[in-house]
Amino acid sequence: KKATFKCKVHKVLKKTTPKLTDDFVKENKFPGVKTAAEFEEKLKEAMKKQKEMQASRVYEDAIIEKLIQNAKFDVPVRFIELETNTLIKEFEDKLAQQGLDIPKFKEMTGKDDQTIAADFATQAEKRCRVSLIFEHIAKKENIDIKKEDVDAEYKKIAEDRKVKVAEVEKQIPAGRLAYKLRTKKKYSALIPLL
Repeated sequence: KKATFKCKVHKVLKKTTPKLTDDFVKENKFPGVKTAAEFEEKLKEAMKKQKEMQASRVYEDAIIEKLIQNAKFDVPVRFIELETNTLIKEFEDKLAQQGLDIPKFKEMTGKDDQTIAADFATQAEKRCRVSLIFEHIAKKENIDIKKEDVDAEYKKIAEDRKVKVAEVEKQIPAGRLAYKLRTKKKYSALIPLL
């Protein structure tokens, strides 16, 4: 069917990019900066860090792939099943954030529980394999994280962000930070082995 609509235009707006001035920076109250030059410098630093992090992730992924190729051992089936269940739970959480659930997902995709589990099994095996390799490296290289290491990392992050250590401690749980440091040490231990 054809339909006709009548609309009344109240105003036409044009999108413009504001000039980066000291007044613009002050008006928008960007944290830790007071001038346009400081804002540009902070933006450059943030972009550089982001690029370094991306490069680091690509390198770490390459290390993991190399490890998986060279590691010749069987992963216990029970480990894979548990990790598959973990991945499915994570997937359910992501669906919930989008306002969906597993029954709705099954209806939309035509998949059943077995197909969904099979979809995640390969990724689960990979995760298990990497986890077992890392645990072996941690034991062999005696990798351990002490409270002093976590405190030093909190201090470094606080300095980078130009905030108090207590603020960083509120944002990042000590357990997560310790895990990150342990993983970083494991990668460092791997590099000479490759």
